[in-house]
Amino acid sequence: MHIFGCFLENNHVLKSLKLAHCYLSCYDILALSRHVKNRSTNSIEEINLNNNNMDLDCLDDEEMENCFLEILYNLRRVKRLKLSNTGIGQKESIPVAKFLRYYSNNLEELDISGNDTDRGLLIKALSDNSTLKTLNLGKKS
Repeated sequence: MHIFGCFLENNHVLKSLKLAHCYLSCYDILALSRHVKNRSTNSIEEINLNNNNMDLDCLDDEEMENCFLEILYNLRRVKRLKLSNTGIGQKESIPVAKFLRYYSNNLEELDISGNDTDRGLLIKALSDNSTLKTLNLGKKS
């Protein structure tokens, strides 16, 4: 991830990062998010992490919440965030809701379908969001 991170921090024209089906763990995604945060420009508009099982069960609840909230906070400048089928469950809905409530000012599209999230909590967290154009909360099949 270090070499890829250097690429992310130094490439100032990258617009879209598609890493679906890359077998990324929560630790990989956390490292990725830190590199995105450290970029001097805000050129990345889309990050697609679909179908990466983050295996958040390996963390205790506090670690999971802190880790997941940091990932989302680091990606707060992204316009389109795709997290479908990533293992986000009921307990991960809490940090997702915090992110949506306080840090989703730039977000235009959010896909967290295929996860077992608390949809009511997430919709409530979006009550003040005026930038979201597309929201996919489809159920896990």
